[in-house]
Amino acid sequence: MAVFGPGEELHLMFAPLAPKAGWTRRFVLEARGWCEDMDLHTRDGDTVEPLPGTRAAATAELQRRSTTRHESGR
Repeated sequence: MAVFGPGEELHLMFAPLAPKAGWTRRFVLEARGWCEDMDLHTRDGDTVEPLPGTRAAATAELQRRSTTRHESGR
């Protein structure tokens, strides 16, 4: 999971294994978004919470690992 703000980017790097002789490889990125805005009618629009998830313990651990910085002035 990545939490990022407007104008930020996500840079992914990995070292794939070489394909078998005569084979080619394609990569597919599957992304699932969770968007919040500052609209007055959006519940908790001024925070990144609530994070998506179905189990409270798993969601709490995900939040602890993912929200490691604070963006002020917004």
